[in-house]
Amino acid sequence: KHPAMLVYLDNWRNTAPGSPGAKGQFQGLNENYARELLELHTLGVNGGYTQKDIIELAKILTGWGLFQPPQKAPTQDGFYFEEARHDFSNKTFLGHSIKGSGIEEGEEALNILARHPSTAQHISYKLVQNFVSDNPPNSLVQKLAKTFLDSDGNIATVLQTLFKSDEFWQPNVYQTKFKTPYRYIVSVMRVSGTVTNFDSLDGILNQLGMPLYGCPSPDGYKNIQSAWLNPDAMVRRSSLSVPLSGGLLQDGKPIDVAFLIETLGNNLSPKTRSILEKSDPNLRGALILGSPEFMMY
Repeated sequence: KHPAMLVYLDNWRNTAPGSPGAKGQFQGLNENYARELLELHTLGVNGGYTQKDIIELAKILTGWGLFQPPQKAPTQDGFYFEEARHDFSNKTFLGHSIKGSGIEEGEEALNILARHPSTAQHISYKLVQNFVSDNPPNSLVQKLAKTFLDSDGNIATVLQTLFKSDEFWQPNVYQTKFKTPYRYIVSVMRVSGTVTNFDSLDGILNQLGMPLYGCPSPDGYKNIQSAWLNPDAMVRRSSLSVPLSGGLLQDGKPIDVAFLIETLGNNLSPKTRSILEKSDPNLRGALILGSPEFMMY
């Protein structure tokens, strides 16, 4: 129901053809939101739905939009269901019969999706990919999917299964994760102490290719190494490590190198430690922020 979702994926215009509200810019069925809801947010691209399911879901979501005009919305979230633009016919969605009744159809469809085994698989895969490995071990995905279904989609319970798993605690078996630009900058902020200069953050993320809320596609930024590890990206991070270590985010107060080394502890490889010992003390902060170990989590 969020306005950003409804506008970005065009559902605010999704209208049943021939309905009383089909006029002006509200003229016909729009499948964008229904398609992305199935492909990205619930079942996944191989989740077992058909083009017919997309069309049926689009019909179910007709009339889901924004109060017009938006600035006079009676509720803070701005969501509005317009019955005059809704398709009140009976539908069959993913094998389930849904009686034409209005906004309740959308709620019923969302419940069907939330409890679908493909949704459990898709979300579990994404969680394992985010926390464990770019190539998620199927054994762990299946554990999480079972917990998802058994707990009726309780994400906190699913995460408990993830964090208690053997796979999560075996970084030498499963690859460590490469930081996205966002994760990299957050890491720098955490080891920098008190951040006082927030104005630079947006420009830094733009420079690293990950502006906040700037992903051009609805699937969001990738969180896998192949999307971010390339020569140009590494040059940019290495170049930024010098001003970042020099206090770019702390109004010129350099990072405490001793604290930085203590924080990273045994995560620094013998090779990196050897380079640090031989380097100019004024460059050690930049070398750590640009080191291979600092790029991983």
